[in-house]
Amino acid sequence: VTGFPVIHLGTVNDLKRSFYVSSILALLVVSVLVWWDLGNLRDTCLAIVPLIVALTWTVGIMGLVGLDFNLVNFIAIPLLLGASVDQGVHMIHRIRE
Repeated sequence: VTGFPVIHLGTVNDLKRSFYVSSILALLVVSVLVWWDLGNLRDTCLAIVPLIVALTWTVGIMGLVGLDFNLVNFIAIPLLLGASVDQGVHMIHRIRE
């Protein structure tokens, strides 16, 4: 079997696999950068709590509704990661003030 359907299936599978790897690497890099900015582990963990909550709710609701990861999720999850960590860091800085 050859043609577009086979190529499309292989491409989507490669995208999903790379999405999981890049998400884990991005989470690690973001955690290190937040730790570098905030200076201690407790505040870093507190700043990442909104991200953990948002990802848990997103994946949980996707499971309840029966949605699977697709190309749209590949765009939405990194945006969720950035916005959640950004708000967590801002909250920690505001508390410190």
